[in-house]
Amino acid sequence: MKDQIGTYTYFLSTQLHKAAGGFGALNIIRRDVIPLPYPEPSGNFTMLVTDWWNTDHKV
Repeated sequence: MKDQIGTYTYFLSTQLHKAAGGFGALNIIRRDVIPLPYPEPSGNFTMLVTDWWNTDHKV
């Protein structure tokens, strides 16, 4: 997503994915190219994101 600023949403779309839970990494990379009205990040970050579903999947 070159030169895009905003919110990124990942949606678990199948019952199997919902039952297994969403799991993955989001890389937050510092960019000098785009001026932002926010404080400058101190570096790059990797966030590990997970979610779970409380019912069994049905295929």
